[in-house]
Amino acid sequence: MPCCYELCLECFKQNVEEANFCCPMCRTRISTWARRAARNKALVNEVRWTAIKNAFTDQVKNRLEGLEEEDEEMNALNISIKLAEPGEIRSEFEEQLRMLREQRALEARQEAEASERLIRQLQEEEARKLAELEEIRRKDEELALQLSRASSNDSEIVIRSSTSRSHSS
Repeated sequence: MPCCYELCLECFKQNVEEANFCCPMCRTRISTWARRAARNKALVNEVRWTAIKNAFTDQVKNRLEGLEEEDEEMNALNISIKLAEPGEIRSEFEEQLRMLREQRALEARQEAEASERLIRQLQEEEARKLAELEEIRRKDEELALQLSRASSNDSEIVIRSSTSRSHSS
């Protein structure tokens, strides 16, 4: 082909029969070249064909005579198709559905356990803070009581001292 890619004659003919006048590798348009090469009988690269005949003499001879052996490595369409037994797809679907439900239930249990742990932790923290606040309130009350007693003692001293000054005058 003009784009330097090569195809076997069968693949080239199939490509042209499908009305695709482009190279299947690089999409270069080959319509004019294909008509001219077909007219001049130059579609086959004679140098390459000679090299193939020399390298694979037996296979080329058998293929040209129609005695071609089925070679599993060479036959790309040798595909074994396994059909499912009746009900097999449904049972597989139900098994997958069961496994999904179990997984979701497990995740829900784990999430609930994590939530319960967090709730307990928050409750314990709240109880600890309330205890600290209660302790602070109790200490504040004691301090207020002490200050109250101290200020009443100071008031008595101030009152006594002012009373004693008035008596002395």
